[in-house]
Amino acid sequence: MLYEQAAQQGDVYAMKHLGVMYFNGEGVGQSYEKAFKYYEQAADLGDAQAQYKLGRMYATGQGVLKNETTAHALWTLAAAQGDEEAIKMLPILEKIMKKSYN
Repeated sequence: MLYEQAAQQGDVYAMKHLGVMYFNGEGVGQSYEKAFKYYEQAADLGDAQAQYKLGRMYATGQGVLKNETTAHALWTLAAAQGDEEAIKMLPILEKIMKKSYN
């Protein structure tokens, strides 16, 4: 698959797109494990959308052990780059976290 070759060569867009494809099972077998792998690679390279999507996996526990603290950290990074979904979801997550700790 061309996206996989591009991802192996460090193409962040390809990594992120593969994450979406595997997360949703679009054109490939659905795999949260592979989605996580590609989102994480793109997020580590600073891609805001991948940071948001990886954070969403942590926030919901889809394919990974639920971890709101990690989700918050990732969404904070994405929000700092202007990712609108992260900006919208951060206050909601913070309310959930506040309730969990009280």
